[in-house]
Amino acid sequence: MLGHQDNQVNFFDLEIFSRMIPADHPLVKIKENVDFSFVADAVKHLYDPDKGRRSFPPETLFRILFLEVWANLSDVQVCRELQYNVLYRYFCNIGWDNPVPDDTTLVVFRKRLGQETFQELFSRLVEQAREKGYLRGEWALIDGTKVVAHVAAKNPLSLAREGRKHLLKELSKIDAAKAEELK
Repeated sequence: MLGHQDNQVNFFDLEIFSRMIPADHPLVKIKENVDFSFVADAVKHLYDPDKGRRSFPPETLFRILFLEVWANLSDVQVCRELQYNVLYRYFCNIGWDNPVPDDTTLVVFRKRLGQETFQELFSRLVEQAREKGYLRGEWALIDGTKVVAHVAAKNPLSLAREGRKHLLKELSKIDAAKAEELK
């Protein structure tokens, strides 16, 4: 069942957010000037209107996915940050009394959207943010989908470690004993 976005902020949240979050922070500017509301309409056909338990609002989940890319976080990291990061909760429309989705919820949501829908929705958001001057970046992969993100160049040691790990994985398919010996 599709969860609905409650845009009414309670007094406590408003007070906390206004005191603790700098008004000129880029995420505040994106929240105020980039429209995420189209997400709910674009995905409502993916939810049964009468059956199942109520989901987190798709707009909130999509804000979290956007935040992952913006802050270069994994599903687990962003969910952990949402437990205590006031700015991130504000950006994602999660009040202080509201629960935070777990990383599995994000995986299920991404899977429900499918790669094509995810790419289409994300491209629409990125285009809005880029037009308003809030995003610059390079391409990164999220579940095989190209999205704009801050991408850190890997140092040679990290590349070597990844290469070794990949080679051992492939070797284990051919000769598991030899791969284990080289670990």
